[in-house]
Amino acid sequence: ALCAGCNLTAYAIEFATFAIYFKQVHKWNEAKLAGVAQTAGDLMAAVSMQVIPVLIGSRYNRDEAGCLRRFFHNIMSQPYYLSFALATWVIFHIGLCCPVLALAIVAQVFMGTTYVYASKWISDMNTFYSMGDSTVFLSIQVVCRNAEALGGAVAGIISVWLFTLDPLAPFFFAAALSGLIFLIYTVGFCSRLGFGDDIETAEQKRARRKGLRRVSSWAVDTRKSEMSSASAESKRSGEGGGQAQKQADFESPAKIAELGQVNSR
Repeated sequence: ALCAGCNLTAYAIEFATFAIYFKQVHKWNEAKLAGVAQTAGDLMAAVSMQVIPVLIGSRYNRDEAGCLRRFFHNIMSQPYYLSFALATWVIFHIGLCCPVLALAIVAQVFMGTTYVYASKWISDMNTFYSMGDSTVFLSIQVVCRNAEALGGAVAGIISVWLFTLDPLAPFFFAAALSGLIFLIYTVGFCSRLGFGDDIETAEQKRARRKGLRRVSSWAVDTRKSEMSSASAESKRSGEGGGQAQKQADFESPAKIAELGQVNSR
C-alpha cells in the first residue's frame, strides 16, 4: 500500500506540474512535444514488458551465476524490484530539476516507464501474498487502490501549492517522499526475508523459523485437480477394462460354441 500510494503520488506531482514547469523554467512552449514525451514513457514500458522477456529469457542458475549477476537478479526480482522502482523515482525527480532541458525531458519520459512497471510489480506482489485466495487478493487490492486515491488527492493539492513557493519544490518533495518509502520498504523486507534467496524460498525459511505453516490455495487447487484427473482416468480405465473383458468373453471359443448350439436349436 505504501508503494502504491507513493507510486501514484510521485507520478501525479510530475503530471500536474510538468507543462507549466517546462514553460516557466526552461521557456519550452512546445505543448504537443511535452505531451508526447509524457506518453512516451508509458509506451516504452508496454513494449519492453513484451520484448525484454523474449530477449533475456528466464534461464537463471544461482550456482553458475557470478556475484554481479546474482545481485542484479535479486534486485530485479520480488520483492526488491519495488525498491529499484522507488529508487528510480528519486533519481528521475532530481533529474527533472536539472537545468539542462534535454536531461529533464529524459527524466520525464522514464517516469512514465517507472510508473507502469511499479504498478505491475505491486499487483504481482499482491498476487503472491494472497497465496491464491481471491478474497485476500481483493482485500489487498482495495487497500492499494485507497492508498492511490489518497496519494492522488494529496498530490493534486500539494503540488500546485509547492510550485507557487518554488518551481522545483514539488519534485524535491516527491524525491524525498520516494526516498523515505524506499527506506521503509527495503529495510522492512530485508529484516523479514534477508537478501539473496528468491521470495518463495525466503518465505518458507521464515515460516519454518517461526513454526508457521504456509498453505497456498494454488497448491490445494492443483492437488484437487490432479486427484480429480487421476480419479477420472481410473474410472475410464475401469470402464474400458470391463468392456474389453466383456468383448473377450463374447469372443471366447466356449461362448462361440454355445451360441452355435443355440442357433442350431
